[in-house]
Amino acid sequence: MDFSKVREKINELTDKSAGKNKGIIDDPIVLTVYSTTCPDLTIIDLPGITRIPLQNSDQPKDIEKITKNMALKYNSLISNLNYNLKLLKKLCQR
Repeated sequence: MDFSKVREKINELTDKSAGKNKGIIDDPIVLTVYSTTCPDLTIIDLPGITRIPLQNSDQPKDIEKITKNMALKYNSLISNLNYNLKLLKKLCQR
């Protein structure tokens, strides 16, 4: 699998949803990779915490606060998902 193509696709989807001027949005980028030689893979590109907005970009001055709130929201979602997957695995083993 050529992960440089995956990276290119993530960059393309980022530009399409957040704009080419490095804006930020509160929507995850979901990319599913299918392969005949390995299991299918779903990648969710979540926002990272940014402290300082890029110069000459569409990023707001309070970007650190915004991205921290976004990360906390998704961290809670991922924690719930992990819990549900563990519960499902236990139920399936019965």
